[in-house]
Amino acid sequence: MQDEYTRSKSHPFAFLLAAMLAGGLAGGGITYAMLQNQAVTLPPARVVTLQVATTDPLAIPVSELTGIQAVVHTAAPSVVEVSTESKATHPFWGSYITGGAGSGVILTEDGYIITNKHVIDGATSITVRSYDGMQYPASVIGSDSQSDLAVLKVTATGLTPTVFGISTRPR
Repeated sequence: MQDEYTRSKSHPFAFLLAAMLAGGLAGGGITYAMLQNQAVTLPPARVVTLQVATTDPLAIPVSELTGIQAVVHTAAPSVVEVSTESKATHPFWGSYITGGAGSGVILTEDGYIITNKHVIDGATSITVRSYDGMQYPASVIGSDSQSDLAVLKVTATGLTPTVFGISTRPR
């Protein structure tokens, strides 16, 4: 009696599996037949040539720069990359280290940097990389959630602080 009960319960699953297999084969066959009747035309191949500048943009004489180029020339040495590491815990994977990244701007020659608070939130380690490639460990001096700003400090001297302007008096 128990064998009859088990056999009758597994029957709908076997039927469902057979129906799915038949449907998949039928759909694949119809798609194959439709594709055989259509000609596929590919566009002609194009060759794209890229010219890569090998000159450091900051090596271009300032007198030759205009508009955005001049702004980038002035601002680039003051922009930094901010990298963070945080410890995270997941119920399945356990503890692991996660990384984040953002940017910041050098405020003072002696290493005060401004960035966004969300960039450094929860970070256990912060590293700042300057335009010249130097890396410095950073500490958080203060942050404000409402304005999403944070001030970092690195131990360095001779950094290039950003140049601030007044929007009502363009240069």
